[in-house]
Amino acid sequence: MDRTMEYLNRELEQVNKLIAINKGNLERLNGTPEGFLRIAKKRASYQYYFKGENEEKERYLKVAEQNIAKNVAQLDYERKACKFLKSRQRSLLSALKYMEETSIDEVYEKMGDGRRQIVTPLVPAREEFVKKWYIEHPGNMNTYPLITGYETDRGEQVRSKSEKIIADMLNKYGIPYSYEPELRLGRKGAIFPDFLALNVRKRRTLVWEHMGLIDKEDYAVRNFNKLAYYEEAGYVVGHELIITMEADNMPLNIRMVEKKIKEFLL
Repeated sequence: MDRTMEYLNRELEQVNKLIAINKGNLERLNGTPEGFLRIAKKRASYQYYFKGENEEKERYLKVAEQNIAKNVAQLDYERKACKFLKSRQRSLLSALKYMEETSIDEVYEKMGDGRRQIVTPLVPAREEFVKKWYIEHPGNMNTYPLITGYETDRGEQVRSKSEKIIADMLNKYGIPYSYEPELRLGRKGAIFPDFLALNVRKRRTLVWEHMGLIDKEDYAVRNFNKLAYYEEAGYVVGHELIITMEADNMPLNIRMVEKKIKEFLL
C-alpha cells in the first residue's frame, strides 16, 4: 500500500506542476482572438483559415499572420489540457483520500469478537502487529550515559525536556514509539535515533530525530552528517524521517510537534 501511496503522490505532484505551467500559458495567451481555426493541407504544406466569433466568413491567414493560427491552436490545446489536468487532479486526490481513510484492517475489526476468534485475517490485526513491532524495536539501546533524565508519561527516562514533550505527545495520540532503539544504517553501522514511531494504519515505521542545539556549530555539523547518512540509506525527510529542531533563542514548537504527528503518524 505504501508503494501505491507513493505512486499516487508522485503523480499528483507532477499534475500540480503541469497545472501551474498550464495556468501560466493561459495567462500568456490572454488576448488571443476567439474563433474557429481551420487547417487545410495543400501539397506538402498547410494553409490556415480563421473565422472570428463575430465574423461571418473565414479568412486566409497569410504567412505574416500565422502567429494568430499558432496562438489560437495553442489556446485550444491549453484549455483542453487544463480540463484534463483538473480531472486528473480530482481523481488522484479522491484516490489518496480513499487510501488514507480505509484499511483492510476494518474488514476484520468490524466482525464480532466471536467471529474474530475463528478467522485468520489476511494481515495481522493491529494489536498483534503493534506487539510484534515493539519486540522488533526495543528501546533504550543507547549505552551512552544518561546524566540528566526526564521521566515521560510512560515512566521511561529521556535525555531532554524536549524529548519528553515529543514522547508524551506521541503517547497522547496513541502512537507506538521506541526511544533510542538501535538502527542499522548502511556503512554508518548502528546508530540510536531519538525515536522510532509507528504509523499503525499504514504499517509504516518512521525515524524521529530531534536536534536540540542547532545553533552550536559542532553539533550542527554532526547532525548534518547524520542526515546525509540517513538520506544515503533511503530515509528521506518528510517521508521516512521526521525532524524537529530548537536552539537557545528558538524553543521547541509544540504545535509543530503535534502537526507532524497528525501528518505522518495518524
